[in-house]
Amino acid sequence: NGVICLFAQTKFYYELLNSNPKLFRYDLIWDKVLVSGFLNANRQPLRRHEQIAIFYKKQPKYNPQMGEGKPLHGKGTTTKIKKCNVYGKFNKLPDVRKGTTEKYPTSILRFPKLHSSQMLYPTEKPIELLEYLIKTYTDEGEVVLDNCMGSGTTGVACKNTNRNFIGIEINKNAFEIAKKD
Repeated sequence: NGVICLFAQTKFYYELLNSNPKLFRYDLIWDKVLVSGFLNANRQPLRRHEQIAIFYKKQPKYNPQMGEGKPLHGKGTTTKIKKCNVYGKFNKLPDVRKGTTEKYPTSILRFPKLHSSQMLYPTEKPIELLEYLIKTYTDEGEVVLDNCMGSGTTGVACKNTNRNFIGIEINKNAFEIAKKD
């Protein structure tokens, strides 16, 4: 059981969702920080994000990558729901996180996109973003498949996070770039 993470712009994103709605679970938004789409700036907003569609059959491994923030005050109620069809029976949980500065991740992932002068391939993703996704959905020693590997950035991220990597690329020029890394 694993997770399929697919990057897409709006039109293709909806085609992806409609291709297998039973396996689609949620989306993440990659905030690229740098904007693009300057040629259309007079017709539409500049683009600064990309969607990441998350698909899986059954609940996969999930290792939330905690962030830092203000200490939790612990004034809220854990829950008032006694039973829920989605999560089962609830019991009041002790306030063990009170005072911690750890924050659960949100659906907005802020990783600056590489400037075009730094990119080896047009759709190259930041290694830090790929490391984040890899650490979230796999453990060390597991296998990650990238079926459109481009310049091989996912392979570098796997090496950095102690994962095994299988990459597939149809473009011979991109494959040659990937072999260098």
